[in-house]
Amino acid sequence: MHLVANLVAVVIFAASFWLRWVDTVGFLPTAFSIFGLVALGIGGWFGGELVFVHNMGVTPPREALRSKPSRSERRIA
Repeated sequence: MHLVANLVAVVIFAASFWLRWVDTVGFLPTAFSIFGLVALGIGGWFGGELVFVHNMGVTPPREALRSKPSRSERRIA
C-alpha cells in the first residue's frame, strides 16, 4: 500500500505538471496538486506504519548490542 500510494502521488503530480505545461486554465491543475498531496500523506502514513508499528528496517536492541565492535576493533591505527 505504501508503494502504491506513492506511485499514485507521482502520477498525479506528473499530470498536474503536464496540465500546467500546456497552459490549462482553471482550478484543475491545482486540484491535481491537492489530490497529490493527499496521496503523498497517505503514503507517508503507511511508511510510518511500516517503521513504527512493524519495525521494518529497524535493528532490534539486542542485535544492535551484538553488532558493536569490540575494544580491539575500535582502536585507531
